[in-house]
Amino acid sequence: MSLGVNPIDHPDLYDSIILGGRVSPGRARVSTPMLSEGWEKQKAKGASGAETVNNGADLVEFDVELYLWRDERVDHFAAWEDWSPVLLTPIKAGNPMALDIYHPQLDGLGISSVVVKQRSNPQPDGKGGATVKLKFLQYMPPKKQAGNGKAKGSKSGGTSGGGADGGGSDKGKPKKPDPNQDLKNELDDLTDEFKRL
Repeated sequence: MSLGVNPIDHPDLYDSIILGGRVSPGRARVSTPMLSEGWEKQKAKGASGAETVNNGADLVEFDVELYLWRDERVDHFAAWEDWSPVLLTPIKAGNPMALDIYHPQLDGLGISSVVVKQRSNPQPDGKGGATVKLKFLQYMPPKKQAGNGKAKGSKSGGTSGGGADGGGSDKGKPKKPDPNQDLKNELDDLTDEFKRL
């Protein structure tokens, strides 16, 4: 998984999606996909604060808008007719399956496979162009992963005074002086002296 491609240096890579190995027509605009790590609050009755539990990452949903137009150089409407069957292939084949996808915004989040959740036909804008709206859902079969479960506290323990394990333990904190340490030291000395006799 990369951190994504710099849009300043490579703006052309942001203008299309590659779905099922085929480059989309027109100009693509991908909504900002948000990766949710699956954290959930679990409030305890009669106590302040709450447990934070990780139940695994959620599937990412995102929208893609394709803007189509025709001029002396390109005919995106003809390209749409040629490209759009890729949206139906997984269902028409009678064996529903996900499609490989690439876009820099998705690559940076590790999203490489999707199913088509919703789609529209080209909607004319009255100015010679048209917009197609698509909604995708990430395909990611369930698998166990490390890191699920309850969160441990940070080193500082947060502002509530919790310890390093989030439960108020003394681990990682400096120990308070023992008021009986002088007596314990004297007892150790006497024990050592007795052993030498």
